[in-house]
Amino acid sequence: MELFKADGQNFIFRVGKREKRLLEEVLQLYPMLSGSYGEISSGPDDGKLGDAQKLLEQALAEQHRANRQELESLLREPTWLKEKAGMHQLTLSLSRMEWLLQILNNIRVGCWVALGAPQDTALHLKDLNEKTIRYFVSMEGTAYFQSVLLKALQRAAL
Repeated sequence: MELFKADGQNFIFRVGKREKRLLEEVLQLYPMLSGSYGEISSGPDDGKLGDAQKLLEQALAEQHRANRQELESLLREPTWLKEKAGMHQLTLSLSRMEWLLQILNNIRVGCWVALGAPQDTALHLKDLNEKTIRYFVSMEGTAYFQSVLLKALQRAAL
């Protein structure tokens, strides 16, 4: 995946067939992190913050539902990744790119958590199995897509 053209408001990327498949498969994992993953506090005032924690979890669950619906709608759009000259073309507005970065980050961190939150993933490659290899590939795939999107944003800001 590479940035083909940017005009400040829209970004056009060229995406290869394998990248398209990986991106679509990775996006199917959303949401990987539930609202209960993050805690407001882990100190001695935990009891006092219980209601706030529940509200946070409810708000995050609703946000995940809304994002999932929007993601499913996007993936059904015929223009989502339209084929052009043997490649696929992905056009994203600035707001859509920021939204996609949030989706990818949820998947990436969720895969990392599913792998046991390893400090050094290279040391854990030997521990991968049929169940965990999907999380590892998805985690690395989302990192790749995020880096391409962030580089495009950085380039547009210059």
